[in-house]
Amino acid sequence: FWIMAKKSLFLAILIAFSMFGNLSFAEAKCQRALSQAESCDAPAPDSFRITTVGGSFISLKWKPVAGVNAYFLLVSLQDSAGGLIPNQVFPNITDTLITVDGLEGGKKYQFKISSKCPNGDVSGLTS
Repeated sequence: FWIMAKKSLFLAILIAFSMFGNLSFAEAKCQRALSQAESCDAPAPDSFRITTVGGSFISLKWKPVAGVNAYFLLVSLQDSAGGLIPNQVFPNITDTLITVDGLEGGKKYQFKISSKCPNGDVSGLTS
């Protein structure tokens, strides 16, 4: 999800990436770090969606993944050149709902989530 924050209102725009789409430098770096970990066969959560939007926060929800008891969320900020910079990381979410605070108006954000396997490894990030 890309989120454009404008004062007290966020404009949500869903962008679908093809399986072979280009990854930004920051996302590619995170994907490399994830791929270096042991394999996690759990799928990334589906039904990843926005539930509430406010002036400096957004609430996100997803369906639970069987056999998974935690999730990993990466919040990235789009820079002026269109690249992504990791902004916030939530490495151990134990619920299927999270509120992300501290978002700035006029900025674009991307939210990606993955499942965290019982051994601590994470699945691939959603796109």
